[in-house]
Amino acid sequence: MAGEAVEVDSVTTRPFVFFDLGGTLVDLRGIVTSMASRLQAIHVRGPIPLALLWATKTSASLPAATGPKFRSERDIATDVLAELLEERNREKALEEATRLVREA
Repeated sequence: MAGEAVEVDSVTTRPFVFFDLGGTLVDLRGIVTSMASRLQAIHVRGPIPLALLWATKTSASLPAATGPKFRSERDIATDVLAELLEERNREKALEEATRLVREA
């Protein structure tokens, strides 16, 4: 009720961690645009569709990375991009993917 103090039991109250996978809290369009820009700078064919595919495949891989198989989103995003770059015959796909994900 407005104006009343709320008592919190410190024994049963636990901290919360929020994950924003659906764009509710954070608009992910910026990261896709940033990745497309970086892909264009290294002359990758179709940078915008590739950036969108990267974001889609990365988000699809996230639920499988929970629990004991947890991997950071950065690691997953890097692996997804490396795979996509390898499909485009980029010689140093993993090195490029690591740098591009970090910069984006």
